[in-house]
This record gives sequence, structure tokens and C-alpha cells, in this order.
Amino acid sequence: MHSVNFNSEKTALKEDKRHPGVIMELRKSETIWDIVRLIRLNVITYDDLSDFSEELKQEVKSIEEIHRS
Repeated sequence: MHSVNFNSEKTALKEDKRHPGVIMELRKSETIWDIVRLIRLNVITYDDLSDFSEELKQEVKSIEEIHRS
């Protein structure tokens, strides 16, 4: 299970002993880049973005395509 907490002040990874998985805090300004990075690291897949907006998914795909070249 992935839990994402948006926080404009800091980015951190930590374990939550009550819940399996990782809780991430992301800066809003870097969220799309962080998502692209997580996809490249095989932490998440595009399928994991199914609940996100079409705009965000398209932006992630565009960034990924540009940087493959």
C-alpha cells in the first residue's frame, strides 16, 4: 500500500509501524518529477496512477517520453 502525503515544506520517507508499506511526503512543486522517478525505479507503475487526473497522467507520460530520447 502506498500512502502519499503532500507537504510543501519538506520531502521525507519513513516507515509506519502500524501500516505495511511506505509513507511519502512530497513537495507539491516536485510531485510530477517524483512520480516519474518512482516509475523509473519500478516502485510504481502507470496503473498505480489510475485514480489521478488525466492531466497529471499525461504530464507524467510527456516527461517520461522526452527524457527517454
